[in-house]
Amino acid sequence: MKSLTVDHGKEFADYRIIEEQADFPVYFAHAYSPHERGTNENRNRLLRRFIPKGKPIEEISDEELSSD
Repeated sequence: MKSLTVDHGKEFADYRIIEEQADFPVYFAHAYSPHERGTNENRNRLLRRFIPKGKPIEEISDEELSSD
């Protein structure tokens, strides 16, 4: 990876540690700008084909996830 673009979630409060250990910069996307995190949004869209929004992922069995 060359860089990491994240949202403003509290899980990234210590982003400097990530930069230091991974040796690449961390950038923050602007609020309400999903296009700045394109890869993430694409993966979310693909997941929603199989897992409806609002359905807890814990309720999905391994068989459901691995079926075609």
